Amino acid sequence: GRGPVIGVPAAEAIPPHEVDFAAGSTLVLYTDGLIERRNEPIDDGIERLRAALAAVPSDLGAQAMVDQLLGAMIDEATEDDVALVVVRHRPVEPSTGTV
Repeated sequence: GRGPVIGVPAAEAIPPHEVDFAAGSTLVLYTDGLIERRNEPIDDGIERLRAALAAVPSDLGAQAMVDQLLGAMIDEATEDDVALVVVRHRPVEPSTGTV
């Protein structure tokens, strides 16, 4: 869902919310500059990001994923600053303790 902008005081207190972050999951955080385009509905930008995420191979590391997403999303219509953070929770191999 959509919530208040991070860093902007909310009119009322927002209760904490927790979500399981299971092994194999990916968390993608981004600023509006990644998806917003002048004269285009915001939902179009969100859909463009969704499609770019679907094209990312599941075994790609976080940095390579950032590179691929930026390559797919940044174009001549990008006018705003962009920040993108990707966290991939890789499962630990039980026999070696490595990821």
